[in-house]
Amino acid sequence: MICISILEKTPAACLEAMKGEEFVEIRLEEMELGKGDMERLFSNKKVAAIATCRPGKISDEERKKRLLEAIAAGAAYVDVEVDAPEDVAREVVAAAKKKGCRAVVSYHNFEK
Repeated sequence: MICISILEKTPAACLEAMKGEEFVEIRLEEMELGKGDMERLFSNKKVAAIATCRPGKISDEERKKRLLEAIAAGAAYVDVEVDAPEDVAREVVAAAKKKGCRAVVSYHNFEK
């Protein structure tokens, strides 16, 4: 399967980009989210979705909050960077295990 990475500002644009896809990575760090948006993004069980929230745009606390909300909303996978704060990584991975969501530990090196 090929995973399509989606970085959109709004849930509506993200949902539009997901149409016809089987496996997507939903990038949450720049998305403007409101009440019920996480459920709209992650409740479609026809699409396997990875919840991702990269560092740099929002605080670690907000990133953790978004990932935990995505897990609760039904994300199939959650992505935690290998260099995420240890307490954040532990909490997110524990929440994922509790909900049957698989945790992906990622490492990005853009120089090698």
